[in-house]
Amino acid sequence: DPCSVPTGIQEILGTKNIENLYISNYPNPAHGFTIFEYNNREKGNFKIEIFDLFGHLIAVPINQHLEIGTYKTIFNTEKLSSGVYLYKASINNNYTTKKLIIAK
Repeated sequence: DPCSVPTGIQEILGTKNIENLYISNYPNPAHGFTIFEYNNREKGNFKIEIFDLFGHLIAVPINQHLEIGTYKTIFNTEKLSSGVYLYKASINNNYTTKKLIIAK
């Protein structure tokens, strides 16, 4: 199962050349769902990955080719336990990591 392979938290943290992508999520803390809103200024493969604090990949709400533009993705958080998670948004080889809090 690829979702249970630990990645290592250090590989997830950070930012690399992300001036071409703005992303946020709301509500945060999330209760039941969160909406990822993102604006990418370059076309390419866009992906959001959600990790627990041990570096395990929990979910991939989106992984597809996108044109330049503004988008929203609703992510159902019902199956996640309360706590802190990290999400890594990437386009092509550039990425940023932010915090997602789940409150039940």
